[in-house]
Amino acid sequence: MPPSLLFDISGIDLNKVEFGIEEIRKENPQSFEMSQLDGVNWADLETLRCVGYKDITDNEFWVRGHIPGRPIMPGVIMVESAAQLASFFMKRIYGLTGFIGFSGIDKTKFR
Repeated sequence: MPPSLLFDISGIDLNKVEFGIEEIRKENPQSFEMSQLDGVNWADLETLRCVGYKDITDNEFWVRGHIPGRPIMPGVIMVESAAQLASFFMKRIYGLTGFIGFSGIDKTKFR
């Protein structure tokens, strides 16, 4: 049985950027190597869901040493990316103010 998806993204235009890096920088304090969100393609306040992305290049700090010749984005960086997307959503879309931190993750496996 194939794994189930969190939600169907087939109706989302992944080439459309609703919020770019400049809007993200206004909300998220991460910079330099710790900036792990480059754009938000879609956000829905009613369902509290969003889709964002990180452009991966050969210049990422982890590429050279994380499986040389076949770099794989480390799970902890994936989680950081998701946390930055959630923080942006809660501030810019949901309207919360102040610092928003990510404090944990339950029942997670990286395979």
